[in-house]
Amino acid sequence: MRRMEKWFANPAAAILLVVSNLVPLAGVLFWDWDVGSIVMLYWSENVILGVYILVKMIARATVGGWFAGVFFSVHCGGVCGVHGVGPRATGPRLTTPN
Repeated sequence: MRRMEKWFANPAAAILLVVSNLVPLAGVLFWDWDVGSIVMLYWSENVILGVYILVKMIARATVGGWFAGVFFSVHCGGVCGVHGVGPRATGPRLTTPN
């Protein structure tokens, strides 16, 4: 229950979350985005958040924090790499026919 109380304590964050999740819907409805574009949008979001988290980890690092930063970089970089290559490898199957 505490998570819900914390969430409703910041309505701007809730509004931003809802609006940011409506962007892909608007892209499909109004800007003719295909599935591949949406997958790449979410992949880009994942990369940006990974870099942000890494910067926060390094800024607050102690000796053990540096190891955690390196571990996170390898892990997150591997996941982002696989998720970035997957949509490119499947290519035309992720796009809608014209």
